[in-house]
Amino acid sequence: MTDEHQSGGRRIIGRRTRELTGQIAGRDQAGWWTPHWRPVVPKPITSAEATQLLSEQRRKLRTYAASIVEYWNQVPATASVPKTVREAMTGLAAKLEGSDSALLRAVERVVRAATPSVRSEALWATDAIRALVPALNSLARQLRRSQLGQEVLQLCRDVRENFGGREIATDRDHKRFMAAVMVIEDATCAIEGYRALPPFAHTDEAYLAKYGLLQALQLGFDAVERVGEVLGVRLRADAASGGKRIKITRTLVAGHPLGGNMRGQAWEHFHDRGSASDKSVMKIMSFASDNTDNWTGQTQSTTDLMDDGLVVIRNALHQIIKKARPSDQG
Repeated sequence: MTDEHQSGGRRIIGRRTRELTGQIAGRDQAGWWTPHWRPVVPKPITSAEATQLLSEQRRKLRTYAASIVEYWNQVPATASVPKTVREAMTGLAAKLEGSDSALLRAVERVVRAATPSVRSEALWATDAIRALVPALNSLARQLRRSQLGQEVLQLCRDVRENFGGREIATDRDHKRFMAAVMVIEDATCAIEGYRALPPFAHTDEAYLAKYGLLQALQLGFDAVERVGEVLGVRLRADAASGGKRIKITRTLVAGHPLGGNMRGQAWEHFHDRGSASDKSVMKIMSFASDNTDNWTGQTQSTTDLMDDGLVVIRNALHQIIKKARPSDQG
């Protein structure tokens, strides 16, 4: 468990941070340890490393799947178990030696079927099964994430380990830093959540999901800028390649669609209703506020928006790690 202590108004979290960021040189006049600053600069995940990570996640999924089947076989046949759970467990057992994709689908089926029983602490669900169902759910979600999403989440761990302790001078900035890193992680999970959604069943959920995706992208931009601000690195996420297009799309669709100024003229914007249920695109219809015969429009790929947004956040985190220095050392 991470050691925590507070002294002289400064918060230090984790001795591991000092091990990662530099060797201890001695104490200054105030009695503080003064590290030689050598930030650990992570490199982008290579295709080989991504393959290795994916292989490890798949291995864990197969191991956990075999374990839950073993514990399921110990559940008495007379136990009151929902039919959906019995069928899902039988299907999972049949896929243990199957392909990775087939196993993943079988695991997700078990998770959907068993989660209500686990949450309600049904008698048939033993402690082991209650522990394995959420663990399988977590692994399955990781495997559904894109490589870009996994890179961003890893960089969040890296930046937290590099800068989450003695390197931030004040308690206020430390809390702002930690909140911003968590928002990046949450926004990334939301983006990947949109990617994993099934086709929309109704326009109600389509609008909610699309508005949520655009807001998640903006949250990620705002949060990575805040991390840079706390660590003394000035950057604009929306100035990066692809960032401006995301900012404009978010503003037109879910930010300020009515009466916003574009190229010196006020415009009205709305999402095309005919394509609202299409998860893959956002079609934006626009007309001039003072000339309703002046129409235009644009179509944005949601996959491109997600990928470009994650690239912007990933590159910004790399820039921060490379350029940032401890705030109390100038």
